Amino acid sequence: MKISRLYFLILVLLTFSTVDAQELVLKGAISDLEGAIDVEDGQDYNIQFTGGSGMRKDLEGTPIGEKITEKNSIYLLKKMSYSGILRYSINYDMPTLQLAILKFSSKESDIIPIKEMKIAYVQTTPSNSFSNIDSITSQLKAKKGETFLFIINNIKKSYDDISVTFKTSDIDTLELIKQNTKIIDDRLPNDATSINIQLKDQKTKLPIIGNINVKTKKKSTLYAASEVILGSDIQQKASVECSAEGYFFKDVEFDFRNVKDTSVIIELKPVQIGENFKIESLEFLRGTATLLSRSEMSLKRIKNFLALNSNIRIEIQGYVNQDGKENNRANKLSKERAKAVMKYFQKSGISRSRMTYKGFGNSNPIYPDPKNKDEEQANRRVEIKILK
Repeated sequence: MKISRLYFLILVLLTFSTVDAQELVLKGAISDLEGAIDVEDGQDYNIQFTGGSGMRKDLEGTPIGEKITEKNSIYLLKKMSYSGILRYSINYDMPTLQLAILKFSSKESDIIPIKEMKIAYVQTTPSNSFSNIDSITSQLKAKKGETFLFIINNIKKSYDDISVTFKTSDIDTLELIKQNTKIIDDRLPNDATSINIQLKDQKTKLPIIGNINVKTKKKSTLYAASEVILGSDIQQKASVECSAEGYFFKDVEFDFRNVKDTSVIIELKPVQIGENFKIESLEFLRGTATLLSRSEMSLKRIKNFLALNSNIRIEIQGYVNQDGKENNRANKLSKERAKAVMKYFQKSGISRSRMTYKGFGNSNPIYPDPKNKDEEQANRRVEIKILK
């Protein structure tokens, strides 16, 4: 009997656990408490269900056992090496998962009985994912030396993989999320449609309170928020313009027709010194520095960006596409066009002291050997460089 049990444990370790190489410590079957997997911060795990509830009824006679009946389970242990907020993300293909999170303090690797652990979170309603990464109310505050036990139960027999990620952050992050979260629900009463537009920092993935301008053929609505919830009246093509202090703006087109429930995350890139960005859809009268009227929309967008970020200084850089690397006329024209853009901003209320301009002629072409008019047009451009 002992031999067959040992064989089963070896089979579980070699066959059923498909965890990527993150130096996990397995003491037994991962479907039993004694075989719980030790997980670390910042790692992405893929773990395969064993198809059963293990060799021990770990939940029997415990408060958790009254809520969850083990069917096909995985046990994970997250030991806290420092105090902070424990974040997790658990994803599966089917809505058949239940989750229980327990907390306890112990010396080194000792595991106390489940009935002596404190219940931190339980969800018995089957779901395909669990996450507290973007949540304020369900964050797990942890102290150094505490251990969290995650019991993931699949109500169906399966040998499929489940993906799991853990990340611990400073407690200050929770306060940061609270400060930068503002949700506006713009739906009419009893509107079952839920179209969420969220604004986040591209680097930290934390929410940003900024301007979210939703434009359709019928109307344009500006929201000052980190998240907007829209209803059935937005089920059409829409342009979403987003901006926030300290970030480059971003405009995105969406087709919300026949969409009832969706969540859209728009990430804004923090402004950094030395970065360049091209003014899109900027056009001049051929061979001159005269701006065409259809360029005004793009210039207005940059003007709003400069107004929102009043501490930024910029260099306006002009480029043309003409024959001759050292063409004096090309250098002059590129400089005049950069100056024309600066004058537009100045007339729009942007201080002259925040702007310089320079002409680069034919240098630094996007297409060194343009093969068509589109590539030539791409070389004719005006860029903005962040100086301060």
